[in-house]
Amino acid sequence: MGKKSSGISGSTRQASKTTGERKPKREAPARLSEEEKLAKYGKKNFFLNYKVNFKPLTDTQDDYYNKILSKRITFGTGVAGSGKSFVCLAAALKLLREDNTYKKILILTPTVEAGNMNIGFLKGSKEEKIQPYLEADFQTLTDILDMSGNPSDEIMKGLIENKLIVGDCVSFMRGKTIKNTIVIITEAENFDKQEMMLLLSRISPTSKYIINGDNRQQDRKDIKKGQQNGLKHAMDTLKGKVEQIGFCHFLRKDIVRDPLIEEIMDAWFIGEEQSEEY
Repeated sequence: MGKKSSGISGSTRQASKTTGERKPKREAPARLSEEEKLAKYGKKNFFLNYKVNFKPLTDTQDDYYNKILSKRITFGTGVAGSGKSFVCLAAALKLLREDNTYKKILILTPTVEAGNMNIGFLKGSKEEKIQPYLEADFQTLTDILDMSGNPSDEIMKGLIENKLIVGDCVSFMRGKTIKNTIVIITEAENFDKQEMMLLLSRISPTSKYIINGDNRQQDRKDIKKGQQNGLKHAMDTLKGKVEQIGFCHFLRKDIVRDPLIEEIMDAWFIGEEQSEEY
């Protein structure tokens, strides 16, 4: 087999031998830790460098989105399939990305399940107990990022691992003041009045609340028939009385997930007015 050419001319090799000069070996730059990256580049230039391209599909979605951005507390109520969760999570991602006031998104779930059992009966750590209740919202966040042209899985992993998106339940909020946080309260129809007051009293000047629910889907057995749940009581008590609280109600005509859902709702709640407030 013939000798393979090195690609370097004889005169060049000879010059290197006579001068004895060698190029210094380049050392690979030391890798920064996650903390060092945040300190050097800031959160916006790390895994928070994502886009949120939200386009409302209905006037109600547009109204809800704008109220979330402008109000301290926003209540979103109404039928399933109308985009309440999608809108509020898109707004939360936008605020986390663009407003330095907010350092994380906190998703709060009810402490008591539909079967009237506290999450304490579940096995595992607190995080492991809460995780099943966060899956739907985490999937919606991933969908929003993906639809906006981002590497959604990578971004979600970074946001979760660095605790910029976290989950908790109301029973762990007692005694805490929630600062620099966008708080999303899901399934608010399954909070009782005491839990809702506990959450509302945790707010600080640097936090924002988004409260989602549908009173028709209340399934807590410890809230007796005829009693108000926390969502209904809060709206009855606060609507029209506090300027920094916004209210938005989605009707059956606002359903965007599948037209079949609207037909189901029309048949299910036959005789009830679509204009029912909440």
